[in-house]
Amino acid sequence: MRVLHFLFLVLLPISTLQATPISPNDLFQSPTYYSFKLNPNASFFAAFRQQSGEQSLIISFTSDIELESKLSFSEGAKLHNYEWIDNDSLFIEYQDKSGQHYGVVNLDIEDQKIKLVFEHTKQYGYILDFQPLRNNQVLFVQGNDSDELIVYQVGVSAIINNSVASLGKPVEGLLDGALHYSFDSTNDMLFAASKDGDKVEHWYRPASDKAWRLLRVVNDDAYAFSVQAYLQDDTFLVLTNQHTDRIAAYLYDAKTQTLKTKLYEHPIYDLESAWVDPETLTLDSVSYWKHGKLTEDFFDPAIEDFNDEVRQTFDNKQVVYVSSNLNRDISIVKAFNADDPGTYYLFDSLYMTARLLTHAYPSLADKPLAPMEAFSFINDKGHTVEAFLTRPKFRDNGVLLVVPEGGPVGSQAVNEYDPDTQYLANRGYAVLRVNLRGSSGLGKDFQQQTLDSYKQVVLADVGQITAQISDKYGYQQACSMGMGFGAYAAVLLAMEQPEFYGCTIGKFGIYDLSLIFNANNFVSLEAVQKTLKTALGVSDSGLTQASPVYAADKLKVPALFFAGQKDNFAPIEHTHRFEYVLKKLNKDVTSLIYRNVAYGHGNWRGDMHLNAYVDDFIREKLGLEDIDDPAFDDIHQQEAMLIADVFSFNYLLEKNRIKAKEYYEQAASLGDARALFNIGSYYHRGILVNESLAKAIELYKQSSDAGYEEASYRLGVLLADKNSPHYDPKVSFDYFTLAQIQNFDLRADLYLARAHCLGEAIERNVSYCVSKLKLSSGGKVNKQVREVRHELLTEVLLEGKYSVDELEQFKQILRDNYNVHHFEFEVDEDDMGVFEFNQRSREHEHADTTTLIPNTEGTVFGMLVDYDANGSRFQNLAVINRWTRIDPDSTDEQIVYQNLVYGNDREPWKTLLEMPDDAHSGTQYRLDIYAVNGRLLLSKIFTVQ
Repeated sequence: MRVLHFLFLVLLPISTLQATPISPNDLFQSPTYYSFKLNPNASFFAAFRQQSGEQSLIISFTSDIELESKLSFSEGAKLHNYEWIDNDSLFIEYQDKSGQHYGVVNLDIEDQKIKLVFEHTKQYGYILDFQPLRNNQVLFVQGNDSDELIVYQVGVSAIINNSVASLGKPVEGLLDGALHYSFDSTNDMLFAASKDGDKVEHWYRPASDKAWRLLRVVNDDAYAFSVQAYLQDDTFLVLTNQHTDRIAAYLYDAKTQTLKTKLYEHPIYDLESAWVDPETLTLDSVSYWKHGKLTEDFFDPAIEDFNDEVRQTFDNKQVVYVSSNLNRDISIVKAFNADDPGTYYLFDSLYMTARLLTHAYPSLADKPLAPMEAFSFINDKGHTVEAFLTRPKFRDNGVLLVVPEGGPVGSQAVNEYDPDTQYLANRGYAVLRVNLRGSSGLGKDFQQQTLDSYKQVVLADVGQITAQISDKYGYQQACSMGMGFGAYAAVLLAMEQPEFYGCTIGKFGIYDLSLIFNANNFVSLEAVQKTLKTALGVSDSGLTQASPVYAADKLKVPALFFAGQKDNFAPIEHTHRFEYVLKKLNKDVTSLIYRNVAYGHGNWRGDMHLNAYVDDFIREKLGLEDIDDPAFDDIHQQEAMLIADVFSFNYLLEKNRIKAKEYYEQAASLGDARALFNIGSYYHRGILVNESLAKAIELYKQSSDAGYEEASYRLGVLLADKNSPHYDPKVSFDYFTLAQIQNFDLRADLYLARAHCLGEAIERNVSYCVSKLKLSSGGKVNKQVREVRHELLTEVLLEGKYSVDELEQFKQILRDNYNVHHFEFEVDEDDMGVFEFNQRSREHEHADTTTLIPNTEGTVFGMLVDYDANGSRFQNLAVINRWTRIDPDSTDEQIVYQNLVYGNDREPWKTLLEMPDDAHSGTQYRLDIYAVNGRLLLSKIFTVQ
């Protein structure tokens, strides 16, 4: 008899979850903990952990999970797989920017502390099996897809020392052309797969026998077939529907390649797995998806009764084995459901206890996830149709979202965590997912029911279940939503029942059936075309008639479509065509085409954006109020900012400043600091609004008060501008200080240094100023920081008055950062006037010697200056160029541009200015060239004609 599955006798506490909003960042994420494995004697367990974008390997004592050790790899490393080699070491595979890597992690235990030592190996391959009864040897498969695979029996040291081939013992009688090997340690059985033309051949042999035996040939079979276990005398336990409607458990004779005894066929469901007592060949247990839950039936009544108690202990959650020790008495199990993404426990079958290890998603452990409720009915063909309703745990807004599963063949909704569903439920929607006829898990006949016509199937199945749900819960408003062929079904529902559906949403949808058979995508395969046409219940001549695009006039409700620019399954042409026709008919339609996205998003940020936009769309079209709860304000801010950023930054959708501004304003109205800053920047630059520096400063101040460091810095810069009517050095200094406190980058420090150099709003302190300008006191020094340092160094050298010793400190900065060593040199004017661009040299060259400059757009003027330092060409000199504007009707002078420039004296230097847009006749521009000590070297005035 097989070891009992679930012998937990400990009661699990049920936490009290507050009715709080769930952040999309918590819902849409990869698991923090995954890939749990026990070492052979169950003294340690290992797992992968992902936090803040970093993947690491963690190892803990099973006796005290708090005693944990972590091993990190190179930046950006992706951990692929690992296997315990023995009780104190494991083999790991990972990939980083430089390629694929393999290595061995050794555990060094001292004073109940785990030290992990990683040793890189050049051996590439995978662990086939751990063999403790053979001197702790392992079976190691060396090679990759392009090499011949060789299986070695070898010790751990050979893997570490890159000597598998020299020290290992090759397994004799390997299969020619093997694509992959696997091993059944229970029966000491080696398995392999090879290819013969289009056929895949599966082979097996006992480890003690060199003769390979054919298990099965796979050649596009029209039925399911999976091997569950080797039993005895070339007999296997298999699951197949070769001779039955539903996938059933059979004994399979590999010698004759025939099915022998049918052990069990469920009256409704396809089997997922099965176990047989190898001694009696009687069925021990089977599993299948029932009402969306992975359900296991035991054929011993006593065991079945006991497992019922276990399931009740886990609040009827699904429980699966993840890893077991060598003796199979200690295991790691995972409990999960729609409202639990996964909780890991250490289970001891001898003492019948379970101890919590961790949650797959710790940030969701105390969040109010919504459970899934199963419904079913008997359709007109006498088959059971299942649907799954997820209702909000609080703040039900009375809207039912009906989601027909995609397909049209083989898809299936199950009772597992789904972030899309949980997001919508947390926002107040009820989500009904319907397994249409054609879904998997209920037999071939049920899956082929779409032969009658996909349209009729959708309307019949969904119509019956939504009527049942609406009668029970009283839903008066609904929207249909689906993905792929589910989007096709969702549109059909909205077309046929506009009195019930107030909107429809299609994600990466199919809307023109004739288009899916286009030769430009993979659906052009003849076999795939035949399957789809059969499933949809249409012939070539009926494709147009069955397509929503050609019945667009029937759509009476608002529609929202999402598509992926690189989608080969549901190409964007489906969405483009449907949107075009609907707009021609003046229908209410919105479509978003995601850039560099295929069939669905490949990142969580894309999923967050899509769902936030869906929520916003439904609320607008159905006239729903926003959730009036301060607890949701932060969530609303996050989502409005997410949508705005996607429209603003041009990385996921085509840039749309109008939509970006709309959502930034939503977030700003809720007090979002960055949104206030962004709206301020619109007024600052005159984007979509009349330019108003005063309004911009007002919004920047609100953003700064809300804690946004960028706003504090921006205010400091604006108020430090002597040309601005808002110039206020004291307040500017205060904002730079605040930006520094708010952990802005080193640019705020540099502006504070400037104030100390010039004695603005604070006592002059040149030593402090120079120490900050050196950028040697810590903090990230990037291109922006260096540019601001350069700009401010220019200003303080020109504006300040310094002693010889103080000036020497600045010269040292120039030496260290610009290789400037010449501070005394001769200066001579080479030429001046107008310069024109030479296409051949790609430079501006002198064209006319004059100080009278024509007021023509694009005119460039200035000076050509010779410098002679009489020094090494590998050492630089430096000067400061300043352009000043002098208006004829004003005595005021305005600095147009100033910059510290440096270089060697081999060629004359050009100092040029392009004619400003606001120049007019009589305006003068003066070029002054200064040494770094402030001494004027040259000056020239140019007058605009």
